[in-house]
Amino acid sequence: MIRTPTVFVIGAGASCELGFPTGNDLRKQISNSLSFDRGGGSDDLRSELIEIVQRRVVNTDIQGIFKIANEIKKAMGVSISIDNYIQTHDDESAIKLVGKMAIADVILKKEKESILCSGHAKHINIHTNMENRWHKRFLDILVGGSSKGDPAKIFDNVKVICFNYDRCIQRWLPLALREYYGIPLDEAVLLSRKLTIIHPYGNLGTLYQGESSYSRFGEAYYTNQLLNIANTLKTFSEGVAEEKVTRAVGDTIGWARHLVFLGFSFHRMNMDILNAATGMNATMVLGTGLGLSGNDIEVAKSQIRTFWKGGGSESVLLHTDIGQNYDCRKLLEEYGRTLGQ
Repeated sequence: MIRTPTVFVIGAGASCELGFPTGNDLRKQISNSLSFDRGGGSDDLRSELIEIVQRRVVNTDIQGIFKIANEIKKAMGVSISIDNYIQTHDDESAIKLVGKMAIADVILKKEKESILCSGHAKHINIHTNMENRWHKRFLDILVGGSSKGDPAKIFDNVKVICFNYDRCIQRWLPLALREYYGIPLDEAVLLSRKLTIIHPYGNLGTLYQGESSYSRFGEAYYTNQLLNIANTLKTFSEGVAEEKVTRAVGDTIGWARHLVFLGFSFHRMNMDILNAATGMNATMVLGTGLGLSGNDIEVAKSQIRTFWKGGGSESVLLHTDIGQNYDCRKLLEEYGRTLGQ
């Protein structure tokens, strides 16, 4: 069980082992989804684009909306990511909306293909299939030494900042807690909701029935739902502009004594959001560096030191380790005892 205030910062690399795309893969898949000019593309997305024209959500006709889709598709070949592209065209509302709808279309379908989807044939082996994922090691650290009499205490010193649009953690955690504590699923869902999870860029909607943004994990979306989901997704500037989000991120980073970056690429825009902290108290920073060059890891360490010092902290940053050979599971295995004490 984690007894030191710890924040896990989750990036795309943490979800890719479950079949979700990294930023680079996402832009390629969005390009495929928008390939209407070649007789391809996503049929569901095509229907939704026609729908927003007919409802006059956008100030263009059907030809115009597909022209925009084609422009985004072509730009994906030369863009760093879809997020960067949307940020560049921040003042073009139709491009932003079509781009966000394409993001939602791809991620929703990846949820459906995931081993976490209850409608998938693999769901009967969900825990076997998760055995070698970092999520299992995360659970080990969370519940080790806990009591079934007061299981909510496992979240007393843990918070999550997730930069991904998917809802893998929210989907998996109650299933795992149900099995570990031997409790009904509805009770496990209530328990899992005690974990603070902040999505600076929004997500695909809540998994909890009865809430206005409810969207079932892995389920095909219905008419207009893609538009509603897209409207909850944020670009970098929108995330920064939303005071409630930046304050929550800043307070969470300032609260942490341990920071753990999982599958995070340390892009400047994301680091700027984390830099909203008014005070830094972390004494240990860990991170996965798999896929990053040695130079990029040094830049990431420098960024961490800069915003740690900029927070005006009186604490001492005792340990920083961004391992070039660490994937998420290996990092948690290496530091499991350290984090769980």
